[in-house]
Amino acid sequence: MVTIHLFCISQVLETKDTMKPRSNPVTEANTTILCFERSKERIKKLFDKIELTASSYDTAWVAMVQSPDSPQDPCFPECINWLLDHQLDDGSWGLPNRPSWLVKDALSCTLACVLALKRWHVGEDQMNKGIQFIESNFTSITDENQHTPIGFDIIFPGMLEYAKDLNLNLPLRSTDVDAMLQWKQSELRRTLYRSYLEGKQEYLAYVSEGMGKFQDWEMVMKYQRKNGSLFNSPSTTAAALTHLQNAGCLHYLRSLLEKFDNSVPTVYPLDTNIHLNMVEILENLGIDRHFRKEIRKVLDKTYRCWMQGEEEIFLDPATCAMAFRMLRVNGYDVSSDLLTQFAEENQFFNSLEGNLKDIGAVLELYKASQIMIYPEELVLEKQNLWTNQFLKQELSKGSFHSDRVSKYVSRQAEDALRFPYRADLERLAHRRNVKHYVRDNIRILKTSYRSLNIGNEDFQNLAVDDFNICQSMHREELKHLERWIVDSRLDMLKFARQKLAYCYFSVAATLFAPELSDARIAWAKNGVLTTVVDDFFDVGSSEEEQLNLIQLMEKYISLASPFKWNVKEGVQCCSEEVGIIFSALHSTICEIGDKAFSWQGRNVTNHVVEIWLDLVKSMMREAEWTRTRAVPTVDEYMTNAYVSFALGPIVLPTVYLVGPKLSEEVVRNPEFHSLYKLMSTCGRLLNDMQSFKRESEEGKLNAVSLHMIHSNITEEEAAGKMKAHMDSKRRELLRAVLQENGSIVPRTCKDLFWKMSKVLNLFYVKDDGFTSHEMINVVKEDWEMVMRYQRKNGSLYNSPSTTAAALTHHDFQNAACLHYIRTILDKFDDSVYPFDTYVGLTMGEEEIFLDTTICAIAFRVLRVHGYDVSAAIFFLYRTLNNFRILIYRQKFTSSTRDSNGNKKSLYCIAYFSASLCASSLNFGNEDFQKLAVDDFNICQSIYHEELKHLDRWVVDKIGQAKICSTEDGLLLLLCGSYPHLSRTI
Repeated sequence: MVTIHLFCISQVLETKDTMKPRSNPVTEANTTILCFERSKERIKKLFDKIELTASSYDTAWVAMVQSPDSPQDPCFPECINWLLDHQLDDGSWGLPNRPSWLVKDALSCTLACVLALKRWHVGEDQMNKGIQFIESNFTSITDENQHTPIGFDIIFPGMLEYAKDLNLNLPLRSTDVDAMLQWKQSELRRTLYRSYLEGKQEYLAYVSEGMGKFQDWEMVMKYQRKNGSLFNSPSTTAAALTHLQNAGCLHYLRSLLEKFDNSVPTVYPLDTNIHLNMVEILENLGIDRHFRKEIRKVLDKTYRCWMQGEEEIFLDPATCAMAFRMLRVNGYDVSSDLLTQFAEENQFFNSLEGNLKDIGAVLELYKASQIMIYPEELVLEKQNLWTNQFLKQELSKGSFHSDRVSKYVSRQAEDALRFPYRADLERLAHRRNVKHYVRDNIRILKTSYRSLNIGNEDFQNLAVDDFNICQSMHREELKHLERWIVDSRLDMLKFARQKLAYCYFSVAATLFAPELSDARIAWAKNGVLTTVVDDFFDVGSSEEEQLNLIQLMEKYISLASPFKWNVKEGVQCCSEEVGIIFSALHSTICEIGDKAFSWQGRNVTNHVVEIWLDLVKSMMREAEWTRTRAVPTVDEYMTNAYVSFALGPIVLPTVYLVGPKLSEEVVRNPEFHSLYKLMSTCGRLLNDMQSFKRESEEGKLNAVSLHMIHSNITEEEAAGKMKAHMDSKRRELLRAVLQENGSIVPRTCKDLFWKMSKVLNLFYVKDDGFTSHEMINVVKEDWEMVMRYQRKNGSLYNSPSTTAAALTHHDFQNAACLHYIRTILDKFDDSVYPFDTYVGLTMGEEEIFLDTTICAIAFRVLRVHGYDVSAAIFFLYRTLNNFRILIYRQKFTSSTRDSNGNKKSLYCIAYFSASLCASSLNFGNEDFQKLAVDDFNICQSIYHEELKHLDRWVVDKIGQAKICSTEDGLLLLLCGSYPHLSRTI
């Protein structure tokens, strides 16, 4: 593994800026590997202990609990000391280094701490500073851009009422305080009139500290948990303990203070939730394979808690849904029946999270609902229906706040809806997640908190390094495959579709680890060959040529061992096309056989040939149906069609190259064949539904048309029938992949069948994405948008780096981009400078009008020097360049999409980030300043002599040598010495 990483990292280092002094690539690679391993070790240690930030808000409420033995004394004096020691510099309490949109949270924390200090008559200086902070920031209460913590409209006014009871004089206008109290009453009325009674009561119990003496404490205690807490919330528990001396509440708070060193977090326990989030982050970033031992330990513990019905899981919808999804996906036997409480929308909204419209919890329920593996999982079906609709409605209404936390959840919801589990390719997801990773992962309940176990920079750093290592290897593999196409003369087959990009993309997006290079090469080569053979039987051959190819394959399979021959000698091909195809098949099968032998320790070549022979025979059968215009039954068609869909040669040989050793017994077992058949059946049905119209126009039969013929039904009815069948087969496939009991096929091998199913669901998401250009459009949509900003000189923004990036992407071999790069390399001796716009001797039209600064400077200088230029040029500039500087100056507060819904700011920002770092020897040069200083001093010496002459003239002519003060000041400005303008720079 280290050898692979060393090679890949060396490749990455070779692409760095050639202008920098070269260092030893091996030394740099070893350093990078060391950092890589250190990041892994730090992440592994995070699994040992869950760390939560202390909550000054909750600690303050715990501090206000009186002693059961002496009501005049605090029960937890250590909390008072903690509050005195943890006031922030601005006088507030709360999360250190909080973002600007958490002022409401800071106000709530600060007022709670001031009340606690006032309650026990300590810390007058701290109280005064806190009160001053409240007074200075009170207007943020009505700021809609501020994030509102849960229950703020009830709790904060409740604390203002408590301040009156304590005779705490807050320098706030009575009208403002009265308005807050009215808010509380309005919020209570809204809560009371909500339709979900249980959810309403649970919410009011959760914000008990804001209800004070008006709370129904007997109702609140219904929600006490086994650990003695109320909702795992120290503040709610402390409020209850203040009014009811409950032993369970007391025990809970004492245990927290011992664990968290005289303070409390805002929620505890949270271990299961945090651990599952860590696992999901690792999986989402594509680095989970480095932590299999730690992940298995977390999942084993979670499964035990699941089986024991732990409250930490089942009383929190998000944790429950996440646990179910991760356990089921990782092969644990968990029933969806335990999610019944969330199956219906009204059931969810009759809970605390539902009452709060917790979109994060709904998102987790939606993701869990997609892991359906049994024919009748009505709980998940219902859950999927309402969560899908709810998320779409919330996104369409723009219900998410403008702060980063809400934007992060919104982006996750968009991704989940756009890329369902059945069609979400791992590497595409990893790239999205790395890009949008939030290091400062702030969560907000009644107050904000962080966990050092998530939102950690080591996660992202490791993911970026790992992604780049893999990408460097993928680039080399793609170059190898492109050479193979040419060497095998497959590019000479005019009838064949060139689908290398699709084939390699499908495997690199799923089997991305560096050690799986053999598997990726085999998958991609066989993918290319199956496309060629399909086109050969479909449009590129005669019956004689088809029979010839099959006979050659049968001759090969009859041999007891791999037969290494030259196709030109002893093999009779009836056409050049047959020769090219058979030669490519032969060499590829032999290559895969050799590699598989090193992985398996046995010869599997004949099995690979069998797989290929099954495929060509099934394709021959379809060709015969077409020639004879036969109409097979649906069963006859599907029995042949799942094989002719051509996934066998792609997936089945690859299972030999992913690690586990597979005996002949395993690959001949019905379980192995069932996985293949289910995967291929799903793919065939998807293909036939999406390609029905095209194939009907070409006079071809498929499953849709055969259903219409034999069942005498409409196209819509046939498609509906096939979709139901396909959904059933997909569930069966996922069940076969996930189940462990009674399975003899290793999970690593079974995963290949599901990965291919995901690829197919993405390819056929809209139409026949393999035959059409839909999939390429999905991959290239951003680059096509970028190319709209290409300039007349062939560049993108006059930026070599942006132009080269576009030119690098496959199928974007733009001639103008290439010409621009070559021109720059010729001009600058094989290196490039990023801002040639300013240093060019000639100014082209775009060079002026597509750059704000140059446009403005050119207008000013030309007009000052007498040139006839119209101010109308600025209208032209606005028309051509209506967003670039504007977005940059607004600090990205405006929309990131233009009127057509296309992304715009990212490219603008990237361009300006590059330009701001650019420099030119043509300006900012020391010679400019030296010449200016010399010229200035020469002039000054002349002015000095002239002034002396004038002084003598005044004495001679007038007899007076004194000049008025105003004139003296003016002359001093003009002729005074400037020692700081020395010759030394």
